[in-house]
Amino acid sequence: MDRKVSAHFIPFLENEEGVRLTAYQDAKGVWTIGVGHTGKEVVEGLVWTQAECDHHLLLDIAWATFAVNQAMASLKNPRYISQNQFDALVSFTFNEGAAALRSSCIMRYIGQGYYDAAAKAFLNWERVGNNAHMLHNRRMREKALFETPDPPDLPPSIAV
Repeated sequence: MDRKVSAHFIPFLENEEGVRLTAYQDAKGVWTIGVGHTGKEVVEGLVWTQAECDHHLLLDIAWATFAVNQAMASLKNPRYISQNQFDALVSFTFNEGAAALRSSCIMRYIGQGYYDAAAKAFLNWERVGNNAHMLHNRRMREKALFETPDPPDLPPSIAV
């Protein structure tokens, strides 16, 4: 069964990525708009409405969710992950990409059942270009989310 992000995920991701309706260049010089959306269509001067931003955010979350589900399905030994762990992996994938997730120590450790090591491995992904710690705070928040037990009254997951 494919997993979905929790109801808490969109505010978490918006906090991490920010929300900007005018295209800007990110730390790598990539044109970005909305909530961390990149692509060939994102060029200097592009402006979105809030509705366009929301639409693309749902598409981008769907892509990242699919990538995490695929990575989990590819593990030799199927593993359970909590909702918070799933959300942390989707946030990581949204930011770094599916290939980075698949090749990461995070997934290797999950596949081996070493969840504490998987949480610590988020911190291996702090670099942006020559800035070794640019993503430190984000990775610390993703690590904290990964380590946080799901509350018993967790709201239902949302389909995107």
